[in-house]
Amino acid sequence: MATSYHVVHYRHLESTDKTINLEASLRAAFNTTGQTQEALWMRIGDRLYNLPNDKDERSLLVNRASDLTSAVFGEICLIQKHDLQAMLKLQESVLKISATTTVKAYDLEDREAPSGLKFIRGMAYWMVIKNHLFFVKTQAMGAELIASYFDWLLKDRTGVMAPSIAFMLQAQIDQSAVSGDLGEIRSLKVKTSSGTKLKIIPDEADEVKFTETDYSKHVKSSTVADGTALSIFENIFGSKQAESLAESLGPKEELIADTSFRIKGRRTNESRKRMKDIVNAAADTDLGEIRVEGKDFKMSHGDAILRTTMPFDQPYDGSNLLEFDNVADQLTKVYKRFVEDGKIKA
Repeated sequence: MATSYHVVHYRHLESTDKTINLEASLRAAFNTTGQTQEALWMRIGDRLYNLPNDKDERSLLVNRASDLTSAVFGEICLIQKHDLQAMLKLQESVLKISATTTVKAYDLEDREAPSGLKFIRGMAYWMVIKNHLFFVKTQAMGAELIASYFDWLLKDRTGVMAPSIAFMLQAQIDQSAVSGDLGEIRSLKVKTSSGTKLKIIPDEADEVKFTETDYSKHVKSSTVADGTALSIFENIFGSKQAESLAESLGPKEELIADTSFRIKGRRTNESRKRMKDIVNAAADTDLGEIRVEGKDFKMSHGDAILRTTMPFDQPYDGSNLLEFDNVADQLTKVYKRFVEDGKIKA
């Protein structure tokens, strides 16, 4: 049996309704019946969620799903309505590239998926136990998309959860990797094999409003500001996070980038909140170790984000897929290990 190693990401449900149990809510949602009196488990078409206002017309689908009694487990796929795949056509052509260059090359062309098939643009296997979410990405798929699907499934599709209830899937700090009182996160670094990839200096606020506070931060001489810095930021975190941060900046704030991202000027609570969201998004990456520092603590070793790496069975070498039942077994092991080590509560 072929084996590959993947990061097991962890999130914990945070909700305005403290009585919510995500596992029980998902189980109830999949058990709801439609006009045919069949449960949602048996209505795959009703599990397709078209992402709203999405320029690429993407959709999310929970394909296989299972009630394990002790957990709800499944796989989620990201697909596009109009989708082309670039391909090499293994037929040689002699091309005149420039006045001085003639080259022999293969033809390139775009192809749609064969009739009855869809290219999978993102995929993850997920397991929910109580209010704990564990997921493994084999292609691009973050907690934000999973949370968006759960929100639609529980509220719009099945009505299991009231629309007024807000929830998020929050990354957690591994307390065994830091020394001192966790308190407030002041900085975050993504460390790769080639060194520090990026550094973020966030701040948190209890409420969202444009309240200015004085502060000072050291800024290196090699900095860029305004649109250039925002472009750098967008290349790393994506357009949605960049737009959100840009909209949150107050009239006396600007974004500067050197090897760090930080807000220069008089801070607003809104921009603090956005930086917290960005820290959460950074936990979705597989770039390397996440290091954090705070007012009353510092990293002692390893990765600050609560997650781990596990081996998973594949159908064959090089496959983009994992063996469904094996993923369920491995994610259950991670849950039990985290509980036994005191990292999460059962």
